[in-house]
Amino acid sequence: MRAGILTVSDRVSRGEAVDRSGPRAAEVLAGLGFDPEVRVVPDGIESVEEALRSFLGDGVSLIVTTGGTGFGVRDLTPEATERVIERRAPGLAEAMRAAT
Repeated sequence: MRAGILTVSDRVSRGEAVDRSGPRAAEVLAGLGFDPEVRVVPDGIESVEEALRSFLGDGVSLIVTTGGTGFGVRDLTPEATERVIERRAPGLAEAMRAAT
């Protein structure tokens, strides 16, 4: 199964910072039998929505996002994700945070 990992970061997309979370997520997913691909996009609704839709068009079975979830003006990953998902999974995000 293919997995898409989307790192959302202005700084990483401009080459000003190193993406550590995307490659780490890829390692974990590979260990679970997925064929992962990491992509990096800048913050913002349009860039994230486009990347998520691109992964869907490429037939990935799972998409994991990292970054873009702060309180900055451009940290809009949750809002972009809302534009793409078909159904919400209430409680899943809280369960993931509680497990870390």
